Amino acid sequence: MVIVIFHPPESGLKPGENVVWARKKTTGYFIIWCSGMLGIGGTLAIVFAFSFVGMTLGVPLLGLVLLGFLFIGRAFIKERGTIYYLTNERLIEARKGRIIHEVSLKRFEGKPLNQFFEKRVLGYSNQQPVYAIKIYDPLSGNILMEFKDLDENSVKALESIGQTVECPYCGYRNPVNSLKCRNCGAPL
Repeated sequence: MVIVIFHPPESGLKPGENVVWARKKTTGYFIIWCSGMLGIGGTLAIVFAFSFVGMTLGVPLLGLVLLGFLFIGRAFIKERGTIYYLTNERLIEARKGRIIHEVSLKRFEGKPLNQFFEKRVLGYSNQQPVYAIKIYDPLSGNILMEFKDLDENSVKALESIGQTVECPYCGYRNPVNSLKCRNCGAPL
């Protein structure tokens, strides 16, 4: 297995590839909820155990709560180290400079947006909608990537997946976000 170091724009991009959109993964509600519950519930349980039962239950319970915080901390660091990229060639999920998952945009070319793109409003923040996006494989219907807590600009960038523009010089169909034609190299 070859590990590709991916730190745009310094390394990892293919020739002629440019980053259109990038976003860090947000912390999931489950992690926030678990850390709150463990913090409150664990503290109360430890105080109760040491006060009324003694060291025999208090020490193991303290160890379990600390272990729980270690798992939650690891999950938090893993999520916060994940960055999503949309380039003119592919959609990429990278963690700590390594590509975890990538999908070629050629898979979506010529397909209608509603065949592989699902968008819904999660709520509002500062009177602006906050979106959740699911991108499906147009052939199998399986979910390829999921995004949460996206703003309007992020949604517009992701809606460009699959759109093409014709080169005015050679007529070649290029992804809409390309800066140069894949065929003749002319600026778009």
